[in-house]
Amino acid sequence: MSERIVSGSVKADGSVLRGQGFHVARKSAGRYLIVFQPPLIEVAGGMTQLTGDTQTSGCQARVASVDGVHAAISIDGPDAQHVDCDFSFVFSGREHGAAPARHGSSVDPTQVLPEPAIGSPAGNPPVVAFPTRRRKDEDPHAVLDATDSSSYAVQVERLKTMMHQVLKPLQRENRMLKSRLDIAARQANGGRRIEPPANAYPQLDAGPLLTRLLNSQRVRSVLDLGSEDLARLALLSPRVEQVTAVVGSEATAHLSPNVTLRRDVPQPGAADGDFDCLIAIDLLQRHPDPQAFLRQLNVLLAEGGTLALAVPALRYPLVTGDLSIWSSGLILYHLAAAGFDCRDVQLTTDDGRIYLLLVKRSIALPTFEQALPPVDRLRPYLPASLEFVETSAGLAFDGDVHAIGWTN
Repeated sequence: MSERIVSGSVKADGSVLRGQGFHVARKSAGRYLIVFQPPLIEVAGGMTQLTGDTQTSGCQARVASVDGVHAAISIDGPDAQHVDCDFSFVFSGREHGAAPARHGSSVDPTQVLPEPAIGSPAGNPPVVAFPTRRRKDEDPHAVLDATDSSSYAVQVERLKTMMHQVLKPLQRENRMLKSRLDIAARQANGGRRIEPPANAYPQLDAGPLLTRLLNSQRVRSVLDLGSEDLARLALLSPRVEQVTAVVGSEATAHLSPNVTLRRDVPQPGAADGDFDCLIAIDLLQRHPDPQAFLRQLNVLLAEGGTLALAVPALRYPLVTGDLSIWSSGLILYHLAAAGFDCRDVQLTTDDGRIYLLLVKRSIALPTFEQALPPVDRLRPYLPASLEFVETSAGLAFDGDVHAIGWTN
């Protein structure tokens, strides 16, 4: 038998970031199973710790169980719930020695030597020498050799040192990757650093959208569709003359006299042009017919009024109630098809949300035989900054847009 150290780094989704000689399976939230390949005959010890941004999140990684075949890693959150986090690990044990090569031949006919796992000894003594366990038939009073008599505390310190040597290059690569992403983002934004949108109301959902709406637009009457957040209504009521909110249940809070609650959306024919601001937060992705929904908003909104939308940005997996996923470009395409002139749109993406403000300037609704018009028919009403390209299927544009016309 020979000494062997297995170590590596694992991402929160269970994929291996670095290391070999093992497989990882994510069993459930915060629970991972590491399978040693090949198995260890005897496991002398091991440890695990969090990596990346999760080191200071109040979470803690621990080895729940370990044997020669696999090890169970559990990550506990601050509220005693299991959570997914990036982590690294190291285990030391013994394995069967490789069969000696016969004279004139090689064990591996490809002559390719496998790269050892991080921290594994390559022809050198193991970094950590855990005490050898006695067999049941051995004399319990026999004196162990100097290596086996090493104290447990010393072994743990040496193991921590080895873990630090494993994690240090990973942290350096992580910093380099963040720098490269930052450079790529600045290049994609014309060399300007992308700053998060201003948020004067972090306690409210879609705070950046409400901040820009109230700071840049003069609003007289607001229709808040699907509002279940009474705090948002309390924010709007002293700043506008009339607030109408569509709620799904009876509200019990005492609201301002200029706030009207109703259970259904006003009919377009009866309320055409009555509202100079429409707020639709997390509604577009839940509507079974998004194009019909946007056309309804077009009728409800007065000419020159402001449309305020907030939609999750390409969220996977879909949560309960979501029927579609959206990118910035897809929203612009649908808005133009619904009769909105999007050339002067204000749009940004932040923290997995797309925020959009658009002053209504009506265009003639496109007439077409197919479900939605081709892009070249709508190009005159889309932002000029979009990158259009010719494809075999016709004109197309890059819909992965981070920001248009949105500055703090």
